[in-house]
Parts: sequence; C-alpha cells; structure tokens
Amino acid sequence: MAKKTTETGKKTAALAKLDREGLVKELNEARRDLYLLQMKKVAGELKETHQVKLHKKRVAQALTFLSAL
Repeated sequence: MAKKTTETGKKTAALAKLDREGLVKELNEARRDLYLLQMKKVAGELKETHQVKLHKKRVAQALTFLSAL
C-alpha cells in the first residue's frame, strides 16, 4: 500500500531541495514565527496552541537539513 503524502511530508521534501542560503532563510523565518506564537500563547491570545508544536518541528527540520550540508 502506498504511503499518504502529508502536508508535513511535502514541506520536508521542499526543504531537501533548498540550498544553504534558502535553508538559513527558512530557519530564520520559522524561528521568528515560533517566537511570535509563543508570545501570543503567553499573552493568552493564541487559540490554536498546536501551531507552537508545528513550528518547533519546522525549526528542527531546517536545522537537520543545514547540519547535513
């Protein structure tokens, strides 16, 4: 049976195609987004708290691909 392609799988494949400069840009953007989400969560303004976990994962994936280069 074929594996379902998830949204996360598509983003991971897109990260694999980026060069060093693109990965650094993606990492900085993911860290900025994560910081903003964490501040909203602390302030009680964030309703979709699962977004914090997703952005942490995005940061980790970018760091993993950068370390492989």
